[in-house]
Amino acid sequence: MTLSNPVNASILDGSGTGTIINDDSAIITISSPVMVEGCTGSSANHVFVVTMTNPSEAIVLFNFNTQDGTATLADGDYQFISGIQPIPPGQIDINITVLANGDCFIEADEYLSSFD
Repeated sequence: MTLSNPVNASILDGSGTGTIINDDSAIITISSPVMVEGCTGSSANHVFVVTMTNPSEAIVLFNFNTQDGTATLADGDYQFISGIQPIPPGQIDINITVLANGDCFIEADEYLSSFD
């Protein structure tokens, strides 16, 4: 903004700048689903929901991969997946599914860690 033509005053600094702060950021979070394992030969979908705090007008991309926790690939507890996942413009969530394999071992609850 610029000031000019003062009456009964003088202008020392006649220009000012207004700033519009962008508050349209989107933060991504991921759910921590719980499921029943089942016995040997069974498998079930472990659905992780990735959610953004605000929709975006542009495609949002993020990398993901499964990682061993107490559930491991070596024990065949789940199937590894990885990739780059888009969230389309205007959408705030997307599902990523991990196939979990059952076994009949008596063991504690197992987990695989969150996506990167």
